[in-house]
Amino acid sequence: MNFSKWFFRILIFGEVILLLAVLWFLYGQRQFDSLFGGNQADSPGESIVERIINQPKHGELVSASNPEYFDLANTKAQIAQTRQTIEPVYQVSKQEIVFSSLGKSDREIELNARVYFPDNIEVAKKLPVVVFASGTTGISDICANSLEQPNLEPTAVNNWGNYQSHMIGYASQGYIMVIPDYEGMRDAEDIHHYMVGELEGRVMLDALKASWEMTSIKPNVDQDMIFMAGYSQGGQAVYWADKISQDYASLEVDGVIGFGPVSSVTDTILDIAKNANINWFTPFVLYSYRDYYKQSFDIERILLPNYIASLDQDIESTCISSALGKWPWNGGYYNQTVENNRSQLYTTEFLDAITSGNLSGYEELFAKTDANQVGKDKTNSYKLINQGEQDNVILPSQSDKFFERLCDAGNNVTYDKYPTTHYGIMATSFADTIAWMQKVSKGTVTSQCR
Repeated sequence: MNFSKWFFRILIFGEVILLLAVLWFLYGQRQFDSLFGGNQADSPGESIVERIINQPKHGELVSASNPEYFDLANTKAQIAQTRQTIEPVYQVSKQEIVFSSLGKSDREIELNARVYFPDNIEVAKKLPVVVFASGTTGISDICANSLEQPNLEPTAVNNWGNYQSHMIGYASQGYIMVIPDYEGMRDAEDIHHYMVGELEGRVMLDALKASWEMTSIKPNVDQDMIFMAGYSQGGQAVYWADKISQDYASLEVDGVIGFGPVSSVTDTILDIAKNANINWFTPFVLYSYRDYYKQSFDIERILLPNYIASLDQDIESTCISSALGKWPWNGGYYNQTVENNRSQLYTTEFLDAITSGNLSGYEELFAKTDANQVGKDKTNSYKLINQGEQDNVILPSQSDKFFERLCDAGNNVTYDKYPTTHYGIMATSFADTIAWMQKVSKGTVTSQCR
């Protein structure tokens, strides 16, 4: 048992109870209710206790499917799909769950997640839980990672990262893996608010808590060994989860792992001018932020008219697998030059701004992208950045700056680079990531910060 975690939880609970008692004594029930924003017109006669009870639920398990079993041969075959050369220690089972979370304006929502776990584990054995945040799959409901068809056959569709192969790989080594959809996915009432860090982080923490209630794994869950891991967009999600874990979920994360992580939405946009192969990123951000922040961001000064006219339709019908065919990309699409590709999507004014770094006139947009940056806070978790040196999507320079921010804030950080691309970083760093998590479990990680 992690004494410090339980001490922290007890201390917080005690402080809350003491504060409520003092306020009741000083103000009485009527003033007490008023102090907490009670609105008699909205909920006549509702007391503070009733309002607490009626708060939107999150982190609760709503339902779980029957398990799907992968025998040892199938476990090995699934792992091999992403070219991971490891021998499974355990065969693996999978369940799909529905859990509650809080979306925009604290609206109670339900989301889907896939859970992979070692099969036939002895009852007394405690296993770490890793909540994994996927890379960008898209914003539309049809792009939810839970709808991924996990195989690499030539006819496969919706295979955005073959996350099942990666999840089974870790589960076969003794980890419980939880991979949730993002807020807004498969939600008829709202969109996925892409690159809004707090909403992403909430989902990770709620998926974690919900998974603890699964009868199939509950006896084996080690609630004192929690990891968050994310690829690309998922890097932002898990570092945000770590940032808000105490305030939102009253728990501490032990280790956070980013694979080619987006740590700065601002840098990701600016790196388009440095040949980052991510032209589609800004349209995704504009579509999301326009809805979430209720601002226009002078979109006509960023995108060319034909892409503005079709933005909603393009976003709502396009997943990441077809994004390169929808927006010009920086990899020589249709044999055009890098510069011509950018200039076919963005205005000259915007390209000049991100090239020079003089963002005057675009403060409205970049104030919001800066607000979703991670790395400036110190938390108690160990942190690992895995970065491909040949990554032309999330450039190594972004992770370099992320490492420095984390170190400057006083965090314990490991930063490993590999001779691979954005798309190869998860498989390439697999064995080292397992070794690092084992060190975290033993408390033997040495920070690389100066």
